[in-house]
Amino acid sequence: MQDKGDAEIRDTIKLRQTRPFGAKDQGYLVPKKSVFNRIIGDSHFELLFARFLEDCDDAVSFAKNYLAVHFKLDYVNADGDHQLLPGLSGQALPQADRHCRNQRP
Repeated sequence: MQDKGDAEIRDTIKLRQTRPFGAKDQGYLVPKKSVFNRIIGDSHFELLFARFLEDCDDAVSFAKNYLAVHFKLDYVNADGDHQLLPGLSGQALPQADRHCRNQRP
């Protein structure tokens, strides 16, 4: 990854304004720290990570980046190809370290 210094914010998204959407019948977590009523795991690892964030005192809130959210983080990989970065995002307490204290993923 190289920082080319040309990043820009093109728009903002308010997760609370995400319209209701359907999802596959698959494993999920009922969160307390998310605006969504379920965090649906596309993999077992996603559910483990969501549980980690739920149990982490330093994590204030988090959300999975569902297609219905329309959040896109465009980046250029090492081959010069444009890619979109999906996944979970969150907000930590200001004094939080890069890892959750006393927790393991």
